[in-house]
Formats: sequence, structure tokens, C-alpha cells
Amino acid sequence: MVGGEASQFILWGEQAFYTAAYRATPTLPNMALPQREGWHRHFSYWSMSFADTHVAHGYFDTRTIYGLGGTLWQPGFVPITQ
Repeated sequence: MVGGEASQFILWGEQAFYTAAYRATPTLPNMALPQREGWHRHFSYWSMSFADTHVAHGYFDTRTIYGLGGTLWQPGFVPITQ
């Protein structure tokens, strides 16, 4: 992944971010866990690094896959639905 798409892909998040985002989907409603405090003790505020090496900190609704200008899923990924 290079170029513009790399700037959208979240490569890693702070402690507990991924468990907070368990069952996140592109849209609501879903079976995701309720939002919670991040490591910094602010409600649903997280620090993360992107594949192009830039970092961001701010509000991320962990019930969905999008936030802070990026996504948990690979950009352009289309899940298989049956």
C-alpha cells in the first residue's frame, strides 16, 4: 500500500483501541461494543499511527471503521457478504 491509500490505513492504535473497535463495521447499527475511554482517559479519544507514518490523536467512534481521516480496514476493501 503506497501513496494516498497509505495515509488512510490505521497501522496501529494505542493500548485497548482494537478491543474497543471489536465488531466495528462501516455503518450502524451493528453488534459493536459501546464506546469507552482510551488510554488517555478521555471518552473515545485515541492515538494511532497510519501506514504512511503520520500520527493522529482525537475522537474515534469505535463502533465504526472510520475516524481521524482513516479506516481500520484496507482502503478499497469490499467485504464478502452472503
